[in-house]
Amino acid sequence: MKRIENGKQVKLITKGDILLLAAVAFFAIIGLVIWLIQPQGEVVCVYRNGKRIAEYALHKDGVYTVTCEAGFNTVTVKGGTVCVTEADCSNGVCMRYGAISRVGQSIVCAPHGITVKIEGNSGIDAILSWEFSV
Repeated sequence: MKRIENGKQVKLITKGDILLLAAVAFFAIIGLVIWLIQPQGEVVCVYRNGKRIAEYALHKDGVYTVTCEAGFNTVTVKGGTVCVTEADCSNGVCMRYGAISRVGQSIVCAPHGITVKIEGNSGIDAILSWEFSV
């Protein structure tokens, strides 16, 4: 497309614009592929101040209460996902994280020092086993 400006034709979209758009699309697709091949987790580990205090199977539904000196967090495992459904912390950010299900994802409750983390196979071994199991 061209428009006329001061008696001259000017391109509205240049080759640089197309190249930039192609680069952004390429990196978006690469990011999506990496996210899609990230393996599902196997276990939910609960840490308090960096020390593991509980571990639950991600494939087994359940509701668990994690208590500490500052209060409690209710961790719900359902349908291969985990979320914090109830907490008496001061800000409630941990309840707004939503459900997580992939290795490496975590939910943090800073006031209580609680971290809920998905663990399992990760890295190149998990990707290779995923590719060969499909």
